[in-house]
Amino acid sequence: MKNTAVWFNSRLPPERFSCYSVSKRINNPAGVLIELKYAGDGDLGKGCADALAQIRQKNYDAALRKDGMEKIFRYGIAFYKKNCKVRSERRMLYEP
Repeated sequence: MKNTAVWFNSRLPPERFSCYSVSKRINNPAGVLIELKYAGDGDLGKGCADALAQIRQKNYDAALRKDGMEKIFRYGIAFYKKNCKVRSERRMLYEP
């Protein structure tokens, strides 16, 4: 994983987890935000939507934008028992 940095928010309780990764390639800087949600009611779609909404509402990508990331990929991952669902969004630097 040369030219890549990964940060985890380890101060959260085990049922809450967040992480972001940065690719530091000079010509194409990109960041990745990952938010995991436990879908206690089994509604994985809602869990993914809630995870992506939390990334937007809490402005998790501010540090990535400040570091000059041109692309930011957001992943909302919901899990329940042995099931998992992933939804993604991409934000380009020029987007609001």
